[in-house]
Amino acid sequence: SKDGTKPFLFCAAQRGDVPVVNVYDISTWKKLGFKKLSRKSASTMAVSLDGKYIALGGKDGDISVAEVKTMEIYHYSKRLHLGQTIASLEFCPSERVMLTTSSEWGEMVTKLTVPKEWKEWQIYALLFCLFMASVVLAYVFFENSDSFWKLPMGKDQRRPKISLFGDSSTTPAEDHNKWNLDL
Repeated sequence: SKDGTKPFLFCAAQRGDVPVVNVYDISTWKKLGFKKLSRKSASTMAVSLDGKYIALGGKDGDISVAEVKTMEIYHYSKRLHLGQTIASLEFCPSERVMLTTSSEWGEMVTKLTVPKEWKEWQIYALLFCLFMASVVLAYVFFENSDSFWKLPMGKDQRRPKISLFGDSSTTPAEDHNKWNLDL
C-alpha cells in the first residue's frame, strides 16, 4: 500500500498468452502467487491508498478493480476510453471514484461499484440500537406477561386458585345456595 503498512508488490505480467498479476512480499522478495484479473494485458496499474483494492487499465480502454485480499473483481468497465490505451489511473481517497486518462480522450471519472466500508462509529451505533431494541422488547414482554413474572407475591395480592377436580374452594352450603335448595 502507499502508506507502507502492507509490503506487497504487484506486477502485471504475461504467462504465455494469459495476462496475470504477480504478487511479491517486499520484506522477503518472495513470490506469493499470481492471479488472472483481466482478459487482456494491462497498460497501467494502481493501488488504493489503504491497499485494499488494485486497479488495472487495459490497452483497449477497459478497467477492472479487484479486492487485494480475495483477488476478486468488484468493478469492470468496458471500453471506457473507446478503445484507446489507458495512460494512467488513480484512486480517489474515498475509493468510490477512479480517475483515468488516455492520450486521445483526456480524463474520465468513473464511479466504482465496490462494497461500502463500515466505519467504526457505525458499528457502535448499530450495536447500541440493537441493545436498546432488546431492552424495549424485554420491557414490553415483562409488562404484558402473566402473573408468573410478578413474583414474589405482595401482601394485598390474592393467591391463584388451583384445583385438580373442579372448584374445591366452595363449601357444601354454598353449593346448595347456588342451586336454590332449602336444607
